[in-house]
Amino acid sequence: MLGPNSTRDESVLVLNDWQSSTAASAACSALGESLWTPSTADFLPYLSYLGKAGLYHAADGCCAHITENGFEGLVDNCSGEYPALCTNSAPYTTSVKADNSSAWQVQVQGDEYTSFTG
Repeated sequence: MLGPNSTRDESVLVLNDWQSSTAASAACSALGESLWTPSTADFLPYLSYLGKAGLYHAADGCCAHITENGFEGLVDNCSGEYPALCTNSAPYTTSVKADNSSAWQVQVQGDEYTSFTG
């Protein structure tokens, strides 16, 4: 089922910067997450649709190979610089299923405005 009544509960954070596996792991960690352990996530073909197919750093020094068909498999010992896929521990949210508690909110201060929370 798709849309606001979806039962899907898996998501990833896509870090678009090309970086080493070590840097990708540190970037995920800075967000309170870790490099993603590949599964059969059915949303990954969207990366190809957005022109972002290719290799992504994933857990255990591997890269996830993403195509228009989704997750195609792992590339072991992936030592190049690639974007990364991080876990996303925030709960899946729709218009009918939402956890808006402060644990999932970010507050940003800026020069042009006092603050933004969302």
